[in-house]
Amino acid sequence: MIAARMRECLRLLRWSETDFAEEAGYPVAKAKAWLYGREHPPLVVMAWLETLAKVHRLLPRPSMPPQPAALHSLIGAVVPQAALEDRSGRTVEAGKEPVELPKESVMHHSSFEKPVTILT
Repeated sequence: MIAARMRECLRLLRWSETDFAEEAGYPVAKAKAWLYGREHPPLVVMAWLETLAKVHRLLPRPSMPPQPAALHSLIGAVVPQAALEDRSGRTVEAGKEPVELPKESVMHHSSFEKPVTILT
């Protein structure tokens, strides 16, 4: 059943076995062994492939207007711990007011703040 579902996900993504192996970072022979049930794939690979297939199925084509409800449920299903940021960089959690996070500048801990003597 796992191998059949993995092949179904590849069809949905329009990936070949080689595409899958390259994207997953495994040898083609190993990917084929998983896809034909000769070996059991790691759980992380199965979850990754299933998630990609779900996202691919739920997201509209760029030429179609997005459906807010579908996108909201997709974000919650795929990235339940996601912390979204508004344009000002404030963290926004679902159903809550934006939270201001302290911004640390690289300049705060940098030698650029110290006086520099330039010798000519």
